[in-house]
Amino acid sequence: MKLRGIRIKNFRCLVDVDVPITDTTVLVGENNSGKTALLEALKAVLTRSTAGRGTPFDEYDYHMVKDSDSPQTSEGIVIELWFREDASDEWPASLVQALNDIIQTDPVMDLDSIGLRLWSKYDGMVKEIVTKWEFLAVDGQPLGGKGASPNNLGRFLPYIRLFYLSALRSSDAEFSPRSQFWGRILNDLKISEEQRK
Repeated sequence: MKLRGIRIKNFRCLVDVDVPITDTTVLVGENNSGKTALLEALKAVLTRSTAGRGTPFDEYDYHMVKDSDSPQTSEGIVIELWFREDASDEWPASLVQALNDIIQTDPVMDLDSIGLRLWSKYDGMVKEIVTKWEFLAVDGQPLGGKGASPNNLGRFLPYIRLFYLSALRSSDAEFSPRSQFWGRILNDLKISEEQRK
């Protein structure tokens, strides 16, 4: 199952972005142009530790137009991911059976797809930010019935592999014994300081 499209609205610097994804998609751009924001948006939707519980967003994730804006006055975040077959009946029968409640078939192209939306917006009625994951029909509307069950997210996520290692901003900080990712490896390796550098 391959990711074939990403749509992001009002997440950090990404106001309204629609990105088609191919087998090889490369993000290129200047600093602060949104490359990391796009990857962080993917991480927010697909990280198992936060999915379905609370919100993966903090106040700085909400795009704000004016200095006086806040997450409560923002338009809210919307992130949509579309997973699609490249050819009819490409997905294995076991996957189709397990995710039948959320798989939608395009009636013209006869391709199966799964649309997943994560949105987060302040709700004035309950006076708090509401965050929700929902699966989508081909037309982008939230699925009803069995497709709206919260259990679908737990069934879906094991089929998705997301490996995320943030960009190296400072090699000295990243490759130190105190580094979150490399620290344990460096502490276990018996190499000289010269070799480490």
